[in-house]
Amino acid sequence: MLITRYLRHSAVGYKALTSNVVPLSSLEFSPHTSTQKTPMLIFHGLFGSKHNWKTASEKLAKRTQRKVYAFDLRNHGESPSVDGAISSLDAMAGDVMQFVERQNLEKVVLLGHRYCNLS
Repeated sequence: MLITRYLRHSAVGYKALTSNVVPLSSLEFSPHTSTQKTPMLIFHGLFGSKHNWKTASEKLAKRTQRKVYAFDLRNHGESPSVDGAISSLDAMAGDVMQFVERQNLEKVVLLGHRYCNLS
């Protein structure tokens, strides 16, 4: 996913990514049995919401036997709206990093899509 690639190659420091974070609204889907598998974080595309992924998230949790979280990114759905000046990829990456830290997750699987301008 773009966020992980960006974090690995970004010259922006970690403190810059986590300085203006917003709490993300999310839905959690758990498998029927207890599991220690790496959780999956799912992100919508442009103008989307976490509800776009509800059916797929339920099926993924069941089939992969892992927790699945679907998110509204900042300025989308039920997550806080903020000034456009701080709605950059850096800011969104910081929001995701904050969630991962607050949940005490060592590793996560990221799934999402983004708009790609091919012109």
